[in-house]
Amino acid sequence: NVTDMSFMFENCKSLASLDLRNFDTSNVNDMGYMFDSCDNLASLDLRNFDTSNVTDMMYMFCDCICLTELNVSNFNTSNVTNMSWMFDGCKNLKTVYVGKGWNTSKVEKSEDMFANCPHLVGGKGTTFDSEVIDITRAKVDGGKENPGYLTTKK
Repeated sequence: NVTDMSFMFENCKSLASLDLRNFDTSNVNDMGYMFDSCDNLASLDLRNFDTSNVTDMMYMFCDCICLTELNVSNFNTSNVTNMSWMFDGCKNLKTVYVGKGWNTSKVEKSEDMFANCPHLVGGKGTTFDSEVIDITRAKVDGGKENPGYLTTKK
């Protein structure tokens, strides 16, 4: 079984839509750079991704400039330690959907996680702040009292 999917689709500049519903990712521990610089990727179906063993997601969606929304609501991130630059450069990304498995308690590295994501808005209206681009806002938006950039998928 595959354990490393890092760089798998990196620089796939012509890729516009990708359905990975049937990928078996149950043994994967590295998804770093997986979709990095997929310039034309506008639709990505990851609904059955098993990320329970993944520790590295750095640069995973970096520079996916055509993505406007991303549904990672099935992701279990409880073992992820590195989320640095995960969404960096997703210039048109507005909504990131997460679910119950979104857990950043083990994340040690989150540098520039949300850098260059000017259109990102949390589920309760928290807008992007270029001064807060690390793990601090990698949570479901709780409004002014507990701002986050993420949205709960209903």
